Amino acid sequence: LASESVALEDHRSVVDLAVQPPAYDALLKWLDGMDAYIRSEWKAAAGLFREAYASDPNFTSALVMASISLSNSGNRAAEDSLIAQVRARQSELSPHLQHWVEYRRAQLAGDHPKALAAIRLAAQEWRGTKAAYNLAVEALQNRYLTEALTALETLSPERFPMRGFVPYWDLLGTIHH
Repeated sequence: LASESVALEDHRSVVDLAVQPPAYDALLKWLDGMDAYIRSEWKAAAGLFREAYASDPNFTSALVMASISLSNSGNRAAEDSLIAQVRARQSELSPHLQHWVEYRRAQLAGDHPKALAAIRLAAQEWRGTKAAYNLAVEALQNRYLTEALTALETLSPERFPMRGFVPYWDLLGTIHH
């Protein structure tokens, strides 16, 4: 259980425990999903996050992570469907997770300035989390190179959520290039 607690703390920016802790079996599926996500195994991660949600229908943040995984695998239609499902429960989400949902919606719509504004809010709320990585991605897409580099430099590649996450290095190289 201690290793799960450490892993959960490492990924707190998208688990949203402030609303309601998930059922234990759902949490274990979610952690497996995060392991697959870190390995860039997007389809497997999406499936595991969906299983986590199926185990606990109140674990809405698992659907957010599934949507991100689907987006990373290029399945935007499925991502859009999950985001619509999450939005139907928006009033149950913490403000932090609401920012994540708005970020995903704006990305789907191709509205990068709005996506940047939403992920900035998420990154400000919980510094040193995956939100900082997404802020770096979005800042780069909006041509704010200094902001992108500053956001990425708040994360250590030796610690979660970036340890073993190859896209971190790709993004860092792209910003410097």
